[in-house]
Amino acid sequence: MEEILANLGNYGFPMVVAAYLLVRVEKKLDTLTLAIKDLQQAIGYLYTGLAGPNPTPPRNVNAILSRPGSSQP
Repeated sequence: MEEILANLGNYGFPMVVAAYLLVRVEKKLDTLTLAIKDLQQAIGYLYTGLAGPNPTPPRNVNAILSRPGSSQP
């Protein structure tokens, strides 16, 4: 019984920390996935805007282009 409790003490805490970090990383990956999709839409909008008339903007192109560090056409 003491061996089980010792193993639980030795391995339980690292397992809980690893599970917590995996959940946090998963949320950040979801956010990054959405940001990459938005960037793809914005680049496509800018490309078609230069290549042809009347492109349809993505749903949040104004928010993307108005972020600090981005250059507006």
